[in-house]
Amino acid sequence: GRDYVVLAPRAQAAAEATTTIGGRVTDAETGLALPGALVSLAGSEARATADDEGRWRLRVPTGPATLVVRRLAYAPLVRQVPGDGGGLALDVALRPAA
Repeated sequence: GRDYVVLAPRAQAAAEATTTIGGRVTDAETGLALPGALVSLAGSEARATADDEGRWRLRVPTGPATLVVRRLAYAPLVRQVPGDGGGLALDVALRPAA
């Protein structure tokens, strides 16, 4: 399904306070990078695509957040990010879809 965001004054204020998070997406079985993996912030249009080395960076509002990592032929992964996650390296390993 798709997530939709309703912009309200509170949401606009939250959008002004942002932090950058990043990490690397790999295959859980081989450890190899997964270029093209999509990292998105649940409930938002914010998203990043992993580069050739599986690395990604994304600006997100400060505060707790939920990231969703997807790639074709792999099971999606949902990861909670703490509110103080600025500069945090969020490396994730995706498992091939059954």
